Amino acid sequence: MGRLKGTLPLNIAAGSAVIEPGSIITQDLADGCVTIDKMRDKKCLFPVVMQMETPMVGTQVWGVVAPFDMELIEVSLHLQNTGTVGQTEVDVNVNGASIFPSGPLALVYNGGNYKTMDLKNNPIVFANNSEISIDIDDIATSCKNLTVMLTFKVNLTS
Repeated sequence: MGRLKGTLPLNIAAGSAVIEPGSIITQDLADGCVTIDKMRDKKCLFPVVMQMETPMVGTQVWGVVAPFDMELIEVSLHLQNTGTVGQTEVDVNVNGASIFPSGPLALVYNGGNYKTMDLKNNPIVFANNSEISIDIDDIATSCKNLTVMLTFKVNLTS
């Protein structure tokens, strides 16, 4: 049985968690825990999404406090319209420090509208109560509809 505490939009659809047929998923309203019996492994993946119709440069344009220990395994950026000049740069921070040693992720106006950084082999660990924030360091002229998706892995306890 897996048990997860927190108030997150858990995505336990196909491909997100390995759950045996006939599993029972319950939530204890008193303590906010979700219990999943008959799990093959004790891991659950969930995405956290930030969207901005008109991106603007700013520090901590979005943030959340980690409700438990978790690992960041993927960062994805998407722009519906990449703009006309320049690039859009997005940084992810833990407790105010960038997780990217070589600088923020960037989408160049003429270089495609989607970018993913796969961290599965070297995940970024966020401890319980870590502050996770997103900065937009630069924006391409006239870019529109920015989506940033952070995919986390949580190890469930028995």
